[in-house]
Amino acid sequence: MGRTEEAFRFYAEVFGTEIQSIMRFADMGMTHLPTAEQNGVMHIVLPITDGHLLMGTDMLASAGHELRPGNNFSINIEPDSR
Repeated sequence: MGRTEEAFRFYAEVFGTEIQSIMRFADMGMTHLPTAEQNGVMHIVLPITDGHLLMGTDMLASAGHELRPGNNFSINIEPDSR
């Protein structure tokens, strides 16, 4: 499984902020997932500079995602403008 939570804890140190929210797959009732994946990060939010939010999610092998270093987590950033 991905290491999104670990990465975001590192980013929080780098940006000097705190994780705003973290939602696990189990929190959403996704109990059909393998036990190891239920504790994975479905959605995580970290405020960074100028009010921007860094968001991420773990990839799931059970969903057909091919897990390999470099793609075992996703990052999304939504700035106010280009």
